[in-house]
Amino acid sequence: MQVYKYLNDHDILTPKQFGCRPKMSTGVALAHFSDTILNNMDKGSVTGAVFLDLLQARLTLYNSLVLPLFDYGDIVWGDKNNSTLMENLQTLQNKAAKIILDHHPQSSATDGEALDSLGWKPPLHLRRRFHRCTTIFKYWHGFIDINFHFVGNSSIHNYSTRSRDDFQLSLVRTNWGKQRFIYQSVVDWNSLIQDTRDTSFLSHFKSKLKLKL
Repeated sequence: MQVYKYLNDHDILTPKQFGCRPKMSTGVALAHFSDTILNNMDKGSVTGAVFLDLLQARLTLYNSLVLPLFDYGDIVWGDKNNSTLMENLQTLQNKAAKIILDHHPQSSATDGEALDSLGWKPPLHLRRRFHRCTTIFKYWHGFIDINFHFVGNSSIHNYSTRSRDDFQLSLVRTNWGKQRFIYQSVVDWNSLIQDTRDTSFLSHFKSKLKLKL
């Protein structure tokens, strides 16, 4: 809104700019455009037009300017007993989807339908889980040069249990301990099926992980 106000206050936007503006919907643009063509045809004139893929332009803006803000540092701050904040972020993404598709905020199209139309699946909370699991995979295969001190159950005992190949979940005394990246990531990692965890290549791991989210 601040960007739009600046553009509008300084007369930067052309009067023929439709979409995402009050009283200037794309429906009005279509009516104006078709009326101009028919009027010229009625006068025997020729109309030329250049069509731009505004949907793709909006997607490019979202992917380059907005999505990185959702993703930045999400393995640290995401999903830590702050469900209200996480829900607000998802609501913001839902609104962005409707804006890109030029849907009215109160349109009958559901948030899920808008996200599906753009291929924005999984939702943000699963996207954050994807990032945490990917970070552990990189750590486990030596792509991260720092020691998070993950401990496998197999290094503690030799019993043939279902959790033998899991990472040891750190003992914590308060909710602060549960908010550590290490704690959350181990919970996510241990929930993955063995076939996904045993993948050797990062690209294959990401592909399998996406199918499970």
